[in-house]
Amino acid sequence: MRSMAPGNDRGRAVVALLELDEVALDSSDVTFAWEAGKRATDSLEFKLAKAIQQQLYRRYPAEWSGVNLALTSHKLGQWSEADLVMDELLRLSPSDAAGLWSQRGIFALGADRLRVAREYFGRAICLGSADAAGILAREDLALHNMESARAGFRAALVANSEHPWALRGWGLSLLGTDALHPETRN
Repeated sequence: MRSMAPGNDRGRAVVALLELDEVALDSSDVTFAWEAGKRATDSLEFKLAKAIQQQLYRRYPAEWSGVNLALTSHKLGQWSEADLVMDELLRLSPSDAAGLWSQRGIFALGADRLRVAREYFGRAICLGSADAAGILAREDLALHNMESARAGFRAALVANSEHPWALRGWGLSLLGTDALHPETRN
């Protein structure tokens, strides 16, 4: 299988190998399978990537395998499946619960589940996620809720003074809605 050229045939062979529970895999086999899933994702072959990642997650239920599966499910527009995997991961006492809640919120936001997204981002913020605070603040800024946006960007800056866009967003929130839409000024 390793001698096969990268592509769909090799990816399907990886899936078949992972499905064989009686076959023990060493760390190099697992790395090879992960790389096959990554190659499929990079090539936009999301169905093949998901097949590989489902088997990896089934055999090795951990953050690395679950997040890969959830990301691919999200790319396929399968929000419920991505959300279910994230829920399972959060039950495993993850090392980065704040990051997982934030990513789960991003998935919900992408699926237009705004109420659910806000709930997930809120949980991430409670665990210290500057990204979740920044994302919610950006949503508030887009809705012209300047006070909420300002407070959210401030929270993101307190959590991470080098947050990539919190300072800019906070500045925009100080300027008000006229700065966002200068064409409406008289």
